[in-house]
Amino acid sequence: MNRYLTIIIITILAGFAVSCGKKTEKKDNFDQKTANASESLLNDDVEIGKMANYPEVAENKAKPIERSFENAPPLIPHTVKGMMVITREHNQCLNCHLPEKAKAEHATPIPPTHFIDFRPEVVEKDGVYKVNAKEGEVVANKTKKMINMAQYNCNQCHVPQSNATVEIKNTFKPVFRSSSAKNRSNLSKNFDEGVKTK
Repeated sequence: MNRYLTIIIITILAGFAVSCGKKTEKKDNFDQKTANASESLLNDDVEIGKMANYPEVAENKAKPIERSFENAPPLIPHTVKGMMVITREHNQCLNCHLPEKAKAEHATPIPPTHFIDFRPEVVEKDGVYKVNAKEGEVVANKTKKMINMAQYNCNQCHVPQSNATVEIKNTFKPVFRSSSAKNRSNLSKNFDEGVKTK
């Protein structure tokens, strides 16, 4: 009886080991495919989709695209070839879009909100960490001429416009409170709109 029990236990354990090995192999294979895909996405020579055509217009020839809604992050109307990947140390967008350079470069200037740190300070007291702000308070600390490093990665919000067609009809109609809001941000004047403060 013990012999049969031992054989059954060994068979179960062997099956489990083989099963785990296959799962690990699949996971490793998936991780490798994911890594390869990530590398290709960061490569400037990769084709960005079969159905979409992205702008090839040079930066100094591009015309701004009307915003999708008030204070929407503007779309990039020019080619981004050779400008990616953006890092904290290397950001080619700043060469033209910093406010002091934008006019001469005929570029949209980075808005004031990108030079404000909206994150409240975290303080420690008796081993407990708390936010140093009142309930409902909007914290807005200017970062002077330095862009807020929470927003250094421009393409997390700003993307090139493509002419891809989608079969779903878009019924969204934007409402702009002023005609200038179609091409300019007014968020720095309105960022605490609707926030109740004590």
